[in-house]
Amino acid sequence: MSNRTLDSVDDDSGRQVVHRFSEGAAIQRLAEGCSTTTLGSLDASQRSLLDKIIRCCLYCIGVGAAYGDDDTTPLIQELGPQTRGEPKGWPDCILTAFLDATVGAASDLDPLGYGPSHIALPATVAACGAARLTGATSDDEIATAVLAGIETATRLRMAISGVRPGIGFHSSGTFGTIAAAASVSRLLGADTAQVSKALAIALTRMSGLSTNSGSARICLTHFGWAAGHGLEASWLALRGWTASMDLEAALESYFPGHVFESALLDPGSTSVTLEPPSTIFKLYPCNLFLNPLFQALAGDRATDGPIHIRIPEIPHLNQPKPRSAREARYSAQAVATLATNYPAAYGSFTDPTLHLNDNAHFAHLMQRVTVSLDQDIPTRFDETYVEIQTADREHGSRDAAYYLRDLKPWNRAHASDLLAGMPSTAWVPQVFDLPYLAAYIVARENVPRATASAVASGEPS
Repeated sequence: MSNRTLDSVDDDSGRQVVHRFSEGAAIQRLAEGCSTTTLGSLDASQRSLLDKIIRCCLYCIGVGAAYGDDDTTPLIQELGPQTRGEPKGWPDCILTAFLDATVGAASDLDPLGYGPSHIALPATVAACGAARLTGATSDDEIATAVLAGIETATRLRMAISGVRPGIGFHSSGTFGTIAAAASVSRLLGADTAQVSKALAIALTRMSGLSTNSGSARICLTHFGWAAGHGLEASWLALRGWTASMDLEAALESYFPGHVFESALLDPGSTSVTLEPPSTIFKLYPCNLFLNPLFQALAGDRATDGPIHIRIPEIPHLNQPKPRSAREARYSAQAVATLATNYPAAYGSFTDPTLHLNDNAHFAHLMQRVTVSLDQDIPTRFDETYVEIQTADREHGSRDAAYYLRDLKPWNRAHASDLLAGMPSTAWVPQVFDLPYLAAYIVARENVPRATASAVASGEPS
């Protein structure tokens, strides 16, 4: 990079911003990787991981479409009829992507990466949507597009340091938008100049306040608009539209005070290669940091005594009185109670099966769970853990730590187990057996939709 001239300009605050590239050079460097991505760069284990990532995202769409809750069901009913059947054009495709990624995010099961957490779902939805419109139906074409989206967004995120992920803007609405734009651009065979334009437009579409990523339902639309805006960015770029190519100035707007490691934009950077340890799959539809908790307590650690949990200092996970099923998914107290008393079925986490407001028995059980937020527990995916202290009459007191990195990719059998007791699950095997585009269509269009009133009520199942 030493042969490039360092330019500087004053921003609106009078602070000097150093540019390591001439305007447009950095975003072109990022686009080059997207344009040259091929499946040939992956070994067998990496290709298998990519397949699991894509099918996990398609499964999320199917779960969201089939079992929409009190918030997403009206959205499906209102927008669904407009998005069924073959897309009529790019605007229709963009609306469809918004709906699919939004309801897919509602399952809380999207695969997460060590870098930008929520990029696979927008990239997969955008690629499949564009494939339906353009007729690019092969698995290799779609997989290449999704890989390009994941690698482009990851390369950009890893080039940014000095700021903590999740502060300011939600990764699904920021890097997810980049992933979707790169994914569609690769599917359409855009050249480097066109990809650069698409990424520039995606930069001006990045959005989604992180403060809404905890329990506010609006955060689901961060995924939806990431997929939709990624499609829009590529569509406009192919028609000659563009935006500011000053990548560094754009990043400074979103991440003030960041450090930009420009070398990581280089195509083929070994630090962003898709590797099995780089992706974590939620095993249960609750907050990622609570998945080890559920896994531990749902195993052979059932206890009738008090449960104390130490988790990283993430305040919205300490909710002793959740007001809805959505908040229960983020409540360490509720997740621990579900894990020790009820099967790990998806119905345990959704309304109206889980009656938080009038289920006195469940509320009573939650009272034996206490939580400590520990700032000394790291939040990095490869280091973070939860510590569980239990006591009961048979085993006495026990204390153990469970690491997030031990969560493994899941398969069709696990996907079916998560829907135990739910109606209309015949679509699940098809999501794992059919080619990607056919599986996407089954997930979003061919599953019966159970509204909240159609799901049996009662105690958590």
